[in-house]
Amino acid sequence: MFKPVASALCQPILKTSANSKRVVMRTFASQFGANNTSCGCCGTLPFLCTNRAPRMANNKHNFQSRKSLTTDSTLTDDNIDHANPHIRDLLRNNRKWVAEKNEEDPTFFKTLAQGQKPKYLYFGCSDSRVPANEILGLGPGEVFVHRNIGNQVPGNDLNVLSVLEFAVGHLGVTDIIVTGHYACGAVKAATSRQDLGTLENWLRLIRDVYRLHKDYLDLIKDPEQLHRTLVELNVIEQCLNVYKTGVVQRKRAQTRKELLEQGKSRNEVKDGVFPRIHGLVFNPAEGVLRVLPVNFAQRVGSLDHIYGLYENVRYKDIQQLVQDKQQQSTTPPESQ
Repeated sequence: MFKPVASALCQPILKTSANSKRVVMRTFASQFGANNTSCGCCGTLPFLCTNRAPRMANNKHNFQSRKSLTTDSTLTDDNIDHANPHIRDLLRNNRKWVAEKNEEDPTFFKTLAQGQKPKYLYFGCSDSRVPANEILGLGPGEVFVHRNIGNQVPGNDLNVLSVLEFAVGHLGVTDIIVTGHYACGAVKAATSRQDLGTLENWLRLIRDVYRLHKDYLDLIKDPEQLHRTLVELNVIEQCLNVYKTGVVQRKRAQTRKELLEQGKSRNEVKDGVFPRIHGLVFNPAEGVLRVLPVNFAQRVGSLDHIYGLYENVRYKDIQQLVQDKQQQSTTPPESQ
């Protein structure tokens, strides 16, 4: 005997778990036209509300529209009053920001939705006092950001490496910035004799920086000066870690070869190879970013025989190759 589809779907529900029931009912709703509303008492989709039957009997069940600002989504709710009280102020701030941006530039969000093409990749500390976009004076879409405790760029961290791969290999960023900051809790913790549990596995990366520069750092007696110096040395070491990665070296070798084949001068090649790597330090007491006066090209060059993955294409070799090609193109074909 033929059974209606709804009955066939609902019968197995009695024998399944609550999670399975929700999945089946969600499938049922998608096939039989659940409308774009949400439950006013619990915020779930109407057919998932456990209080639906008694509340409907008392005529107290209330469905609210869940239309999104941009799409007819069934998973978002634009009514701020429905949000958790602890984040309502954040949502109000968001709406105020949206209004201000639309007033400044009515096309701002339309442009933002078209995609990103940032010039910069920023590695910084997760410290809430060091917001990347604000201290750099950049807006949304202008800098690709990765932050972690102590602004680390370890070569075995898949999160960091994925960010590098995407930013350099796919977004085409030309400049990579590593930014540390004074009064850094991670650096202070790394120079203290204490056990912070799982966090110690991460702080050990900073302790390793101290070990590399132990002879110099042990001569510094002032604790504040020691802290600032270790902050700066940590940034330098992370910049070198950026260079060591395959994706960065591959891109630099590629751009260098292209510039040489275009007949660019030595200085043009030197300035044009990217991604370029920069080390900065932020002082929360002043709000000022300062450049670390380090010649990364010289440092990298001295380590190339250790960490280099690609042979450097010599300037004179490429110049000779270009000249040979030009000569071949101007030489008339031999007469038969």
